[in-house]
Amino acid sequence: MSTQFDDMLKSPSETGAAPARFVRTRPFYWSLRRELFEHRAIYLAPVAGAALALFGVVISSWKIPGRVTAAIANHAQGEHLMIPYSFVAMGVIVLSCIVGVLYSLDALHGERRDRSILFWKSLPVSDATTVLSKAAVALLVLPVVMFVVVFAGQLLALAWSSIVVLLSGQNPMDLWSRLDLFFMWFMLVYGFAFLALWYAPVVGWFLLVGGWAKRLPILWAIAPFIGGSIIERIAFNSQHFYRFWQHRLAGGFSQAFFTIKTGKPVPVDGMADLDLSRSYGNPEMWLGLLVAALFIFAAIRLRRSRSPL
Repeated sequence: MSTQFDDMLKSPSETGAAPARFVRTRPFYWSLRRELFEHRAIYLAPVAGAALALFGVVISSWKIPGRVTAAIANHAQGEHLMIPYSFVAMGVIVLSCIVGVLYSLDALHGERRDRSILFWKSLPVSDATTVLSKAAVALLVLPVVMFVVVFAGQLLALAWSSIVVLLSGQNPMDLWSRLDLFFMWFMLVYGFAFLALWYAPVVGWFLLVGGWAKRLPILWAIAPFIGGSIIERIAFNSQHFYRFWQHRLAGGFSQAFFTIKTGKPVPVDGMADLDLSRSYGNPEMWLGLLVAALFIFAAIRLRRSRSPL
């Protein structure tokens, strides 16, 4: 019995046992889990958006049989059958974008406000791991959650629409054959991946400001851009700075989901409309990633010297 106890006190090199292997990705993994546990709106808000959209689909169910009949008579009318599914996607995207902005601003500011930064700094987790995990939640986890929720919500909308069509005496195949959900799901994956890259500098800026500001980080985040636009307008009677940040905020969706035809932006309607050079080959996106890396690096350095508010 004493021999077993003595063996427990010996080091792994003395007993010949292999030392426990340290997995470098484990602190990052648990940091991600911590973020999802503390900020449940990351997945609850998309679900709420989908639920709200599905409620609208249920209310407008009386329109579905008429749209199916119109699509049978005129193939061009089949686009109206996609309205409920686009509505589900938009409901998820809008609420997710709002949550993404609020999360990015509060990710580093919140731990200083509630003084939990003292506890997290006492753990063997580097500032780089902490900041990168927060950026990953906004740029990687949230888009994945958005797609999963949209996918599930659209399947529920399809099931409900099929029941309504069946109860109206029509064949659900007339509905299914005129829906292009597979292309919509492909475009969501394509678009969400691009949006994550496009808005990386915005997330990096919000993280940096949230880690620096003592209060009202949203005001400090937008004040330089509004103030700079006003000063440029007054001093030079131009709007170059305003158009720059407006394009960065609103241009991502047009780059991801629209194409140029006859000199005008139109929604992507098929695989032939996809233009990788316009989206993923855009130099603005890659320069934005460089700026995002600088912002995140500055946020990491800043967190090392930050104290509770």
